[in-house]
Amino acid sequence: ISREDAASLMAIALKLDHKKAPNAGFKDVTKASEKAVNSLVHAGIIEKNGNKFGSKNALTRGELAVWIAKAFNLKGSTDTDFTDVPAKNKELIGSIVLYDIADGISETEFGYSQRVTLSEFITMLQSAIKSPDYQLRVLHVNDTHANIENTPRQISAIYEHRKGNTNNLLLHAGDVFSGTLYFNEF
Repeated sequence: ISREDAASLMAIALKLDHKKAPNAGFKDVTKASEKAVNSLVHAGIIEKNGNKFGSKNALTRGELAVWIAKAFNLKGSTDTDFTDVPAKNKELIGSIVLYDIADGISETEFGYSQRVTLSEFITMLQSAIKSPDYQLRVLHVNDTHANIENTPRQISAIYEHRKGNTNNLLLHAGDVFSGTLYFNEF
């Protein structure tokens, strides 16, 4: 899918008001897509760098992911091991993964520079539209009395998880006592 076609479809899906958007000044955008592209620039979804939009260029997975993360104002991120994502977009790509909008093509690659097919574009956009506004991660532990020696490892795992994720809830279901007179006799 071309950048211009993707911009047109995204502007429609987001129901952007093109009347408020000033002309972005791109010289290579067709009249049919001009309002959509202007709306996306005005909304801060697409950055304007010069007077060329690259209308006929194929949209990449990385570009689409960044557009979606900005369009839906995705909060939070997860740590990824993707080596093909520029540092400035790591958090945005991490939010796409966190919200289950897209995964990498492997453990170490997002496929940032790969072309997006129309099918993939629709799937990612539809996933973003259906994505909840709030992500809650529940960390659950219980029955720790028999494994008290694992507490440092458990604490490390909790800290590690919280480091890359927001909106966490630690739920301890109890049963931490063992061998006391109260629990053995009463």
